[in-house]
Formats: sequence, C-alpha cells, structure tokens
Amino acid sequence: MINENEKSKLFLIAEAGVNHNGNLNKALKMVRLAKKAGADCVKFQAFSLNRLVTKKAKSAHYQKKSTGNDLQFDILKKLQLKKPEFKKIFKECRRLGIEFLCTAFDEKWLDFLVDIGMNKIKIPSGEITNIPYLRYASTFNLKIILSTGMSNMQEITKAIKTIKHVNEKAEISLLHCTSLYPAPYNTLNLRAISSMKDKFRMDVGYSDHSLGNIASISAVTLGAKIIEKHFTLNKNLKGPDHQASANYKELKNLFTDLRNLKISLGDGKKTPHFKEFDTANAARKSWHAKKKILKDNQLKKDDVYLIRPGFGIAGSVDIIGKKTKVEIKKNEMIKEEWLI
Repeated sequence: MINENEKSKLFLIAEAGVNHNGNLNKALKMVRLAKKAGADCVKFQAFSLNRLVTKKAKSAHYQKKSTGNDLQFDILKKLQLKKPEFKKIFKECRRLGIEFLCTAFDEKWLDFLVDIGMNKIKIPSGEITNIPYLRYASTFNLKIILSTGMSNMQEITKAIKTIKHVNEKAEISLLHCTSLYPAPYNTLNLRAISSMKDKFRMDVGYSDHSLGNIASISAVTLGAKIIEKHFTLNKNLKGPDHQASANYKELKNLFTDLRNLKISLGDGKKTPHFKEFDTANAARKSWHAKKKILKDNQLKKDDVYLIRPGFGIAGSVDIIGKKTKVEIKKNEMIKEEWLI
C-alpha cells in the first residue's frame, strides 16, 4: 500500500498539452483520466496564434511528420481552447482534487491563468531565452517549474539569474528535457539531471518525451522529484503529439511504477527492515549442542554446531572455550546465560 507521505515526495504531471485537439469535452475527459491514473497534476497549454507564431513559420520536423503540414500556424489553429473553456477545465480539476497547471505562452495568458487560480507557473522550454517573459513570470511570487529542453548550462544559468534578479526568493524547479517527439533513447542524456542538481542546488525533474517507462523510472533513480509525461486519449488521433504520448493504460502503469519506485529507493542507509527479523530467525543459524554437554564443561569444537533457527547465539559469536553453567541436552539451542 502506498504511503501518502511518500507519495507527496514525487510530483507527477500528466501532460495533456494540446492532445484535446481543441475540443473541450476531450479536455475534460483527459482531466478525469489523469486523476484516475494517479497524477498529482494535469497540464494544458494556452496560447493565442497571433501572439505565438507568424503565418509563415515552418513546423518542426516531428510536427510535419505527424501532421503532414509544413506550417506551425495551420497546425496550431486547430488546437486552441478559449478562456471560458479553461475556466471549466479548472473547475473540473478542483472538483476532482487534481492540480490544474497550464503553460502560458505569453504574458496575457499568464495573467488569466493566475487570475482563475493556477498556483504554479510552468515555463516551457521554448521560452527559456525569452528574458521579458521570465521577468514577468517572476513577479507573481508563485512556484516556477522551468523546462530546459534545447538549452545548455549557460542558458539555464542566465534564466535562473533573470528570475532571481526580479524575485530573489523565487522557488524554482528545473525539468531536464529533450525536445523531440518522440525522443530516441540516445538523445535523453539522463545524467544531466545529476549535473543540474549539483550545479544549481535546486529540485530537478524530468519532462519525458520518450516512448515507454524506462526514462522516467531512471530519472527518479537519479533524483528527479517531478515527472511530466504526455498522454493522449488515442494515439491515432490527428495532431503533433499523439503518437509520442502514452495512452491511459500506459500512463497509469507508469505512475504506479514511479510511486512504488520512490518508496523502494528508501533513505540509502543499509539497515534491515524490521519485518526482516522474522525471516532472519528462520534463515540464519545459531549454536546448538551436538551432544549432551555437562555442567562446568569447557566447550570444544566437537560439542557444538550451527543450525537453524537463528534466534539463539549467532554464528558470528565464538563460543568455543566458554564454560557451561548448566547441563545442555543434545540438539538443544544454546543460550547466552548458560555460558561463562
């Protein structure tokens, strides 16, 4: 059974993104499935086309491959949700007890999302070099999750300094990320999680764009405290991210595995669990009398032997040469108080 205290130490984000395909009912269904899958948070993306992309901006290779469309504008115009729809999504999240999070791609959307009750700010990888946006996001005095896809240590350092310059007490978590969809294993560089933890001395998580569970699971073993995973209602739906996303069953299995992994990692101190003591009594051996041993007899090697159970004098204790206080019967377990 998962301990609630342990559960709280790993923050799991179900990334709905734009996989609702601009449909409110699909978005609401994704909220319900994220909650059912065991997510702490479900995340969406909010943008206005005229403030995000020009009509001539080319799509990324993965976008073109998955949609057949060469222009970002044409892809994204079908994936927008309106402000009243986000209010309904937020309300559904609150009803179900799952945190609402939404990436805002400009300051106006950020104002709106914070105004309706969003209590963290997720800065996407594409905005890590957007200094005016970073400064503005810092003014809300909310926890910031900063994705670091496509960036190097110098760019991350500058982003953090920008935020801290505006708000020196800003609480920042970083997400390591490879901005490919899906991201091949040889591009993941998961050890960067450890490097970022060592350099920046702040919580680091992982935004997983790879297929399967291995990357997220490995990230947690490296100390990731946040895992973000894209999911979809159907991998065959049209859109840029569906094929690289987990379905509901895959998401639920991943989150269950991650919760159990977090518990399994423990505190790193090599001590037996108290439940092992019963097993130790059954599996270990202790000293027994090989034959009848008289009182005041000095124990010799041929007098004793080691055999289960193990709750007597352990084999790590040398009793050869000790003197008996009492007579000991053949095959009887020897007790400490019987020896001098």
